[in-house]
Amino acid sequence: MRTFCTLFDKNYLFQGVALYNSLKRHSKSFQLYVLCMDSTAFNTLTKMKLENCVPISVDELLNSEVAQVRERTTHGQFCWVCQPLLCQFVLDKFKVDMVTYLEADSLFFSDPEVLFQELEASSVSLVSHNFSPEFERFLPGSGKFCVQFNAFRNDAAARRTLQYWRECCFQYSNKVLEKY
Repeated sequence: MRTFCTLFDKNYLFQGVALYNSLKRHSKSFQLYVLCMDSTAFNTLTKMKLENCVPISVDELLNSEVAQVRERTTHGQFCWVCQPLLCQFVLDKFKVDMVTYLEADSLFFSDPEVLFQELEASSVSLVSHNFSPEFERFLPGSGKFCVQFNAFRNDAAARRTLQYWRECCFQYSNKVLEKY
């Protein structure tokens, strides 16, 4: 079984459900953990009772350190901050061998298994933005990697990568992106 996670609020609820439906159609066996960034998304997903979908309230990830980051960032930035936190949370709480973070507005048109075959025994799969030279100016506000499809095994190398990603995200503040 493949383990995926994503996050969204009420504004991306339709896209998130479409992602779920694309997995349902194309993946043989999966579990999708969804970090709901507001009560509307959480309550809606809970009522829908989607098979292989586990809604998680953002409150489950909050502690004093995360709450401080939430206070100094925009809602969008806080969603970015929660991406590595969600991956760590799923690895810790559900004791899975690997978790793959997906953007909520992703869709699958075929079985994603081919991507895991390419990963083989590697600990981490990251996708670089690979901006064309004329768009490299967006790199400081966007980061080096795209979070569309990032996989992390439950091993030391992946944990170090997730920790580094977390530390980078915890540096966000409203001022970081003002110039972009």
